[in-house]
Amino acid sequence: VQLAKGIVRTVQAIKNVDAGALMVHVEATGITRTGEPDHEALAAKEQARGFLSLDLITGRVTPEHPLYGWLTAHGAAANELAALAEQAVPLDVVGLNFYPQWSSREIGTNAAGKPVYKIVDKAGSGFSRMVESYYDRYQAPIMITETSARGLHKVRADWLRTSLAAIKALRGGGVPVLGYTWF
Repeated sequence: VQLAKGIVRTVQAIKNVDAGALMVHVEATGITRTGEPDHEALAAKEQARGFLSLDLITGRVTPEHPLYGWLTAHGAAANELAALAEQAVPLDVVGLNFYPQWSSREIGTNAAGKPVYKIVDKAGSGFSRMVESYYDRYQAPIMITETSARGLHKVRADWLRTSLAAIKALRGGGVPVLGYTWF
């Protein structure tokens, strides 16, 4: 909440000086999924947390938001959330950081019956759907602000080809992906 308040104030200050300034709001993104019906709600909540900072600065966190109760139970004040909702800033560009080797998690069950998270799908097959989900949610142009892959040359080259093909397909499907940074 404190970071969201700082971002809102910073955007407002910059826009007061230069109303035409474009803000790129960057998130470390990922995918959380499960193949187990018992963990569907947990996976959905984890995905919602991925949107939380952008939801806060765009004024979407109201009492109807799925994480409102979680935030207030963890110390967020209702009046601070209301103030953020009133001072919402538009998103000029949404920057997404995605690394296939650690951005895709799956929730499973350990031997004790407890949920466990593991990194899966190091090929990044959910990348396009994740980019689409941010565009669908915020209706703002997208920039891939960081991506790359660890490993042998073949692994890195495969992700470069795969991710660039995904960007091309997303653009062809109407998702305005403005840029791509190999980090």
